[in-house]
Amino acid sequence: MKYRHLAQKRVKQRRKDVAKAQKAANRLMKKNLQPQPESPPVVRSSVEQVPAEQAPAEQVAEPMAVSSNSGETTASEPTP
Repeated sequence: MKYRHLAQKRVKQRRKDVAKAQKAANRLMKKNLQPQPESPPVVRSSVEQVPAEQAPAEQVAEPMAVSSNSGETTASEPTP
């Protein structure tokens, strides 16, 4: 009889501890989900002049024609 009482008491205590931990976790989750006060945006930028010698050359790919009937792509002649 004493063992049964002790086992029930421990189960009850464990349930209380789990409920307490869940409540604390939920409280923390709610706190983290609340929107944080926003600070005004700060924009920091600078413009640098790049010499024409170092500027990257423009690379343009030739136009591609895609047929909706097949998945193949073919190079097409540019139209004037």
